[in-house]
Amino acid sequence: MTETILDPNGNPAPEPERKIELDANGDPIRQGSLMIERQSYERVIDGLRITAEACAHLMKHEPENAIQWRGYMVRFDKARKICVQHAGLGLVMKEKETSEVRGEPLPWRQCRDRFLEGVVQASGGARQLATCFRGDLWWSQMAESLEAMARKLRSFKNKAQGKPSLILPPGISLH
Repeated sequence: MTETILDPNGNPAPEPERKIELDANGDPIRQGSLMIERQSYERVIDGLRITAEACAHLMKHEPENAIQWRGYMVRFDKARKICVQHAGLGLVMKEKETSEVRGEPLPWRQCRDRFLEGVVQASGGARQLATCFRGDLWWSQMAESLEAMARKLRSFKNKAQGKPSLILPPGISLH
């Protein structure tokens, strides 16, 4: 008896199409990029640093809101310091507080974009760590609070551009 699979007519059936690419040894070829735990920690830490630096630039652009931006900057610096210590990787230089902006600040639009980019990076890294540690509540809560901040910032952006912030069912259009 042969091991070939026959179709209803008695002819050998064609090989099924493989969805997973295999290497010479028959092992699946990895798709995408792998991120080790250290890179996830660094993603969180760098995202918080980018956000704190954007706050420092926004303090110069919005002097009427400087107190709020300084408060955000200090909170992001504290969160970054806690993450560095929690990671235990010896990234002492990353604990340094964000300094005041000297000279000309970045353009306002670029500051807001960097703020959002930093929040997205930090929340993505925290989400990766929460997944890595099988739903670690600390990292999951951090990711959720950062994602909420990103949603809030995007809703302000949509309101400023005149876009509706409501999600309407399909078929309804605004003119």
